[in-house]
Amino acid sequence: MMDTTYNVGIYCRLSNDDERDGESVSIENQKLLLQNYVRQRGWNEVDVYIDDGYSSTNFNRPGGRRLIEDAKAKRINVILVKDLSRFGRNYIEFGQYTDYLFPSLGCRFIALNNGIDTMSDNGSTDVMCFLNLFNEFYSRDTSKKVKAVKRACAENGKFMGTYPAYGYRRDPLDKHHLVIDEETAPVVRRIFEMRASGMGFHAIAVALNEEGIQPPGVLYYQRKGQSDPRRVNHKWADQTVKNMVRNEVYIGNMVQGKSGTLSYKSRKLVNKA
Repeated sequence: MMDTTYNVGIYCRLSNDDERDGESVSIENQKLLLQNYVRQRGWNEVDVYIDDGYSSTNFNRPGGRRLIEDAKAKRINVILVKDLSRFGRNYIEFGQYTDYLFPSLGCRFIALNNGIDTMSDNGSTDVMCFLNLFNEFYSRDTSKKVKAVKRACAENGKFMGTYPAYGYRRDPLDKHHLVIDEETAPVVRRIFEMRASGMGFHAIAVALNEEGIQPPGVLYYQRKGQSDPRRVNHKWADQTVKNMVRNEVYIGNMVQGKSGTLSYKSRKLVNKA
């Protein structure tokens, strides 16, 4: 019987939340650990697939997608990860790969630190479903804790948004505190003056565009020194003006939490008001 040639795809993932765990879970250390394992067994390292800054509950990752495509193309027949949570913490999707797809492709899956090897007959795969379930519980619990902290901060008047409203900027000394942006505040005051004089949203937008005043989105990317990737006309729009006039932040009310993600598994935004 001919010996099987093992062509290995090494997968490494790091999320933003993993940074607090230190160097032990860093991409570089994951890679070194797994490469040593491959070398010790005389296997072929085909490629290293990396997803840096991606959540474990999201399987739509560039490195992960490339890994799966290479497995389907028979370029690799072994997938090697540091532990199960590196590959993912979504119990249902994880099982679709490890229980159905990989076996149908003849692809071996190894989670080194968990002692999981789908080719082994030592019973290690029997506990894999339970480990996956515990990993998902961890993600669910972490999500609840993070949301609770954000809610408490918002209730105490701290700014928890991603982008300050036009006319404001983050306080350099406290990212949860907004201060007036002296460059754009005059534009905001003028918009409210025009609206108070009876001008409609469309007329205000036309006036701002005619004067060459940059809209919020364009200014945001300009300040970051980046080109604006949005497929828009990069001009003031009626809706932009309307949203500003109706934004309670301009009368001192910090309204937050009106929208959020559907769940810890889905990044789809939904209205929670």
